[in-house]
Amino acid sequence: MPRFIPLLLLLFGQAAA
Repeated sequence: MPRFIPLLLLLFGQAAA
């Protein structure tokens, strides 16, 4: 898995917040 995946997850978390 690429390392930018966790960053993408964080972005989704902010969008959900």
